[in-house]
Amino acid sequence: MREKLKGIGVLAVASVAIMIAGAPAANAETCAAVQGAGSSLQNIAQKEVWMPGFASAVTLCAANPLVTYNSTSSGRGKAQWGYEGGGLKLKESGETSFPAFIGTDLAPDAGQITNMGAAGEQPTHSEGVLTVPVAQSAISVIVSLPTDCRPKSPSKEAEIEPTLLKEEWEKDLLTILQYVKNVECTGSDSAAILLEARSSNSGTTAGFKRYLDLVAAGAAPWNELTETPLKAEEPNWPSEAEKTHLDKCCTKGSEVASTVLNTPNSSGYADLADARHEGFTTKWVDHLNAAKELYLSAIALVKSNTEFESPEETSGGSNCKNATYNEETRVVKPGADWSTAQQTNIKTNKAYPICTLTFDLAWNKYDTPALVSQYGTLAVTEETRNTVRNYLEWVTSGGQSATLKSDHYGELPAGIKTKDKEAFTTLGLYIK
Repeated sequence: MREKLKGIGVLAVASVAIMIAGAPAANAETCAAVQGAGSSLQNIAQKEVWMPGFASAVTLCAANPLVTYNSTSSGRGKAQWGYEGGGLKLKESGETSFPAFIGTDLAPDAGQITNMGAAGEQPTHSEGVLTVPVAQSAISVIVSLPTDCRPKSPSKEAEIEPTLLKEEWEKDLLTILQYVKNVECTGSDSAAILLEARSSNSGTTAGFKRYLDLVAAGAAPWNELTETPLKAEEPNWPSEAEKTHLDKCCTKGSEVASTVLNTPNSSGYADLADARHEGFTTKWVDHLNAAKELYLSAIALVKSNTEFESPEETSGGSNCKNATYNEETRVVKPGADWSTAQQTNIKTNKAYPICTLTFDLAWNKYDTPALVSQYGTLAVTEETRNTVRNYLEWVTSGGQSATLKSDHYGELPAGIKTKDKEAFTTLGLYIK
């Protein structure tokens, strides 16, 4: 079916899709229900945007199969595919089947791709995994004030200078008045801020730490903490911060956001979708926690060049449309290394400085003995492959929608969308 579609061209395929909207194509493939796992940043996009959209979209599947997603973390998802070596890992709690695709906010590097290729018994280990960019997201800095502190004016948003953000996460010695602009306190402001961080390997952690490394211009200790993709996503922070008030509270971004929202005098980081879902906005929110403490919380604006930029567009999407990434020479094909792709224009006005790409991983070849033993039988494995291929093609095309942005993500940059589209025109060669 794939080869036939290549011959009739993109316009012809589009015309056919319009005529038969709501129905599968003739001679469509048989597809199986599949489960993805990994990135908690992708959780809302997967469950509220892509899965419902795919279920109602025209696909090459004879019947639109059920796609589910287990939100764990980027590191835990990749670990199931053996990215650190040691072979495939077992299904995690809550999974009905072994993950057929992995969500991650930090793409695997060449060595990790080779490890996964070996675990999945791919014919060529170094080209055994396909990395597909699927969206952008703003990593938001979230803050809850002490109970005796308030903004100087209700209209004044929380603002944080990059150098102070770096200093606080490096040494953890600032007070809330030093850390956040436009705030005043009626009592003492001498208490150190409680920092909330992820407790397991996380792509969001990697994006945040890599940003702080850029602010530090590659100086110690940030250069050491981010020198490899694996080190960047590990829950390790500068020793001065580790010794003071840094609390590795949570495995997911949503849990970090919930913890900061419910803890006065605290700060953390989370993707914009999780922060908004837990109740944060860029306007101060006055609320009571379970302990009946009254205080304010907000998403902070971060200075880019001369201006403080919000992580959120007025439409609700991640404010990443002007973000640029060092991806010019990369392509979307098996074995391609996207691990060092990161935002480059952190000091440009009108560009929020902490944006990240997020990716989905697919096997190059699904019908290897190792994978057949995980997915069931050869027939089921082939149907699993068909679903993944069609699902990721839809995510990178129809899934780049207004709904994605209204759920606080950002669509892919035009150049990366083109790379995805070019990959999927020959995807029969990539996912077998």
